[in-house]
Amino acid sequence: ENPMLNNCIMEGVICTENKMHGIQLHRGSGCIIDNCISYGNTDSGIGMAEYAHDNIVSNSFLHDNAIGVVIRTGSYRNSIDGNMIKDTTRGIYIRGTSTMRGAENHISNNLLSNVVGDGILVENSDVNIINNNILLNTAMDMLTYKPILCASCTHSYILQNSIKQLERGETTTY
Repeated sequence: ENPMLNNCIMEGVICTENKMHGIQLHRGSGCIIDNCISYGNTDSGIGMAEYAHDNIVSNSFLHDNAIGVVIRTGSYRNSIDGNMIKDTTRGIYIRGTSTMRGAENHISNNLLSNVVGDGILVENSDVNIINNNILLNTAMDMLTYKPILCASCTHSYILQNSIKQLERGETTTY
C-alpha cells in the first residue's frame, strides 16, 4: 500500500522519465505542489488518488507525459491552477467512479497546448469549477475527443475558457 503524504510543500521539484507518475499523492491531503517540472513519465506528470483532498497544484510545467494531471477515485477539493501542460495525450483528467465520486475540484488559469486527446475531462465528479483556462490545439480529433468535457457530473460549471485550434504556421502568445 502506498503511504499517505499530508501537509507537505513540494517546490521546484523536477521529476522525469518515471514508469508511472512524476509526482503521486496517494490519499494525500493539504499538500502544495508549486513551480515543479514533470516530464517524460509514462502515466501522469502529477497524479492524485484514493480520496486525495485539499491539495494545490500550481505554477508547474508538465510536458510529454501521457496525462498532465490526473485526479482519481473519490478525490475532492483539489485546485489545479496556473500550470502549463503541453504535448500530452490528455491534459487534465478527473475520474471518479459511480461509487467513489469526486467533488469540488477547481481547474483554473491553466494553459494547455498540443493535447492529442481530451483537454480537460471530468467524469463522475460533482460541483467542479473549470474556468479561465486556455486550450490551444487540444482534442485534435473533435469527433472522438473534446477540449473540455464533464461526463456524469452534477452542478459543475465551465466558465470563460478560451479554446483555439491554430492553423499550420500560425502562432500566438499568451
